[in-house]
Amino acid sequence: MLRRWARRVFSHPVFTGISRHLLRLVVGEVGPAWVAGREGRLHERRGGRCRRAAGTGRPLELRLGDRVVITLVHRRTGLSHDALAVAFSVDRSTVTRRSGRSGRCWPGAGLPPRPGCGCGPWPTCSPTPRPRV
Repeated sequence: MLRRWARRVFSHPVFTGISRHLLRLVVGEVGPAWVAGREGRLHERRGGRCRRAAGTGRPLELRLGDRVVITLVHRRTGLSHDALAVAFSVDRSTVTRRSGRSGRCWPGAGLPPRPGCGCGPWPTCSPTPRPRV
């Protein structure tokens, strides 16, 4: 219940700076590439195929949407990792680790993506501005 509440509150445009619709578009466009990159890293670490059935194993502590929201809120408002960790009911180190990785991929973050960090070109899912008449 607490995580669902935090997701609902912090996805508001006041905290993220973008509409919920655009947030869904970003997560939807980045999601498949993120999952493929994660599976590729796990495949390399294991040295081969997964030996378990699909869907088994340790679940993710934070979904991709939560990671995007946490990164946006932290970058936009400066809210501390401690406060975000309490709101999303995870450990502070989880928030620090997750927002640090995805923060390098955001345009305007002040840092160019490191080679090999898994950051591809930024998706262009923002709506096109209407010409003024």
